[in-house]
Amino acid sequence: MTTFETITSVIERVTGIPAASITPATTFVDVSADSLDHVEIFLEVEREFDDIDLDQDALDLVGTFGQLADLVDRAIADRAQARAA
Repeated sequence: MTTFETITSVIERVTGIPAASITPATTFVDVSADSLDHVEIFLEVEREFDDIDLDQDALDLVGTFGQLADLVDRAIADRAQARAA
């Protein structure tokens, strides 16, 4: 399962919006996610990816779920690099 697919699964669980209808360009507004949903999505995404730490400032800039997937991929790569050091 790709990062994006995992994120769409989380969004489906939190919002009830079918994962198949979510594209990388889909926004939080598109799925009618309120601020509580944002927090729940971010926390669930962090858990799904073995408790990665998503930077709050970077999260504030996320507008689409594709951007969220990119942020998660960067966090995973940063964690792997830190473990290798």
